[in-house]
Amino acid sequence: MNCYTLQGDLLWQKEVGPLCNIKISADGEYIAVGTSNSQLFLSDKNGNELWSKKVTDTFFVSIVVISAHGEYIAVDTEKGFFSLFSSFDVYSREGNLLWRYEIKNPLKAIAISGDGHYLAASDGHILLIFDNFQAIEEYASSECAQENKVLTVYYL
Repeated sequence: MNCYTLQGDLLWQKEVGPLCNIKISADGEYIAVGTSNSQLFLSDKNGNELWSKKVTDTFFVSIVVISAHGEYIAVDTEKGFFSLFSSFDVYSREGNLLWRYEIKNPLKAIAISGDGHYLAASDGHILLIFDNFQAIEEYASSECAQENKVLTVYYL
């Protein structure tokens, strides 16, 4: 990942691995990067790595979205190259997993409101809308968070 001036001068360079997806917060302060070797990175606008972590045990981070000020980063991680399962994870700016949701079919799209209050996801057949603030509270107080489990919904 490289950052250049309009004149082509290199400002900074950061090695993150094979990129799959990259998003910049609306305020331009944060850069979220998903790789094909299962990593998620969050950097500031100067290329300083704030955190990185392996977010799936399989192949790649297929979708990355970030709220306007970088408070929330949501990712979709497919469970294998030709898999029919996805995990939809929401992380804080500090890199903490806030909540996770699994769905049978791979997601095709994820969106997040600028303030991070709402998230939407679709597998092409259904539309899921989440109240992020409520999901954070529910997950934190649930058995899922205590036992590192996920909320799982399967659609036929």
